[in-house]
Amino acid sequence: MPYFGNDPTDTIIQNVAGGKVLQVVFAEVTGSSQISITTGSYTWTDNVSANITCASTSNKVFISGVQLLCNEAASKYCNGTFFRDTTNLADGSFGLGGGTVDVGGFHTCTWGASYLDSPSSTSEITYKMRGAIQSNGQGYLNVNDAHASLTLMEIEG
Repeated sequence: MPYFGNDPTDTIIQNVAGGKVLQVVFAEVTGSSQISITTGSYTWTDNVSANITCASTSNKVFISGVQLLCNEAASKYCNGTFFRDTTNLADGSFGLGGGTVDVGGFHTCTWGASYLDSPSSTSEITYKMRGAIQSNGQGYLNVNDAHASLTLMEIEG
């Protein structure tokens, strides 16, 4: 049942306090940023990357990103995912999901996702947002030089 009280001494409010955001890292690509994907089915291609170093091994990293993907093959999907260094943080084939919408013969997907990672490290970590297409053929990241962005937030553990 929701609680709508405003007494700061109430236990329910005291227990809601979570981790603080300790740092924010933002990376983006704009202009002349279209990347061709000509590899086989579900081969992950780099788009945007950013580095972060956590202050404690108990801290977490909240990841948020958005990119525009395109697959020229009819009825085939475009998918996206996040990597921590060389580790895919989601399903190896399908990533964190995707899909397509037919727009004038091109099959596009505005892909956005967020993920809470527990890296257990105080070394510098590189997070990458990557895209893939379902079939052999031609695809694109940042279609028509669309903007893509990646945000990392260190959350106190």
